[in-house]
Amino acid sequence: MFKSPQPKQNLIVFLAVMVLLFLIYTWVYLVAPFSGSGNDLILNLIYLVFSAYPVLLLWQLLGFYERGEGPRLIWGCFIVGFGLFFIGDGIWAILNMTISEVPSFSIADPFYLIGYVFLFVGLFQQYRLIFSSRFTKKKLAIYTFAAYLLATGLALGLTFWRSGAFDVESFLEYLYPVLDLALALIALYLVRTFGQGWLSRPFWGFIALLVADAIYAASLQTGQYVFTVEQDNFYRLLSDMAYNLSYIVFALGFWWQYTLLKTGSETEEFAQ
Repeated sequence: MFKSPQPKQNLIVFLAVMVLLFLIYTWVYLVAPFSGSGNDLILNLIYLVFSAYPVLLLWQLLGFYERGEGPRLIWGCFIVGFGLFFIGDGIWAILNMTISEVPSFSIADPFYLIGYVFLFVGLFQQYRLIFSSRFTKKKLAIYTFAAYLLATGLALGLTFWRSGAFDVESFLEYLYPVLDLALALIALYLVRTFGQGWLSRPFWGFIALLVADAIYAASLQTGQYVFTVEQDNFYRLLSDMAYNLSYIVFALGFWWQYTLLKTGSETEEFAQ
């Protein structure tokens, strides 16, 4: 993907493209220069570009490892997880263009929920790679199931606390941020383990995703999120920008991994 051996220049190009798309997204939302549903179409397409970029970079990372190698298993889980997220985002975009107001539970949600399972497995695989002597495959399965079960239980508790009864819309609005929180806590531990080196950079994306889902859930809970540009809503813009930024953080972390593997060394100027 990046043919030049000069990673710093590639980083500048990468960031320039991301910033340009981000600015175009913001401009289209604020100015709405196109007629009809053209503005929403442009916004959804740009969002899908952000959503696809981590998947493309993860695909490149897989090429550096043989089958059965620990890192390949980690990136393989991530590519499935983010691939399912991309499919979910695509379905959400289609629903947004066809029915405008996307329900809290739609056919996109199963893809998101299954995608989270693979992200949990990927993070625990990373943990297992570090502490292989005391982290068996059985423990990997148990930890993944336990993390998902605890997140589901907490989301159920919040739903009953707020509504007094089970409501699938409220449940999902709580579940996603809670799942993000669980992933973020695991990721923070890995960041602490790796320090501030390049191995830690992809995991910061989970913190960014937590912020994005929290903003989206809060705006839905308060009825302040709108689904079309014509309604001109600050909370829609803030939520969408947070999602875009979270995918940029993930993409930047995976790009860093790819570039360092491709160049075969980590220079002090590039890594700091």
